[in-house]
Amino acid sequence: MLAPGIPVTTSKNDVDYVVTEHGVAKLRGKTVRERTQELIRLLTLNLENN
Repeated sequence: MLAPGIPVTTSKNDVDYVVTEHGVAKLRGKTVRERTQELIRLLTLNLENN
């Protein structure tokens, strides 16, 4: 078990989806540029809802 506050990292190749209360970014099989655009899309949705 990890102690509170210990950072946990994941390789970009291990992340297929990023899920937030504003939507889902599907990242599997995408280039770095496409992954970035998906994450920016989620950020934009967040900013539009606030």
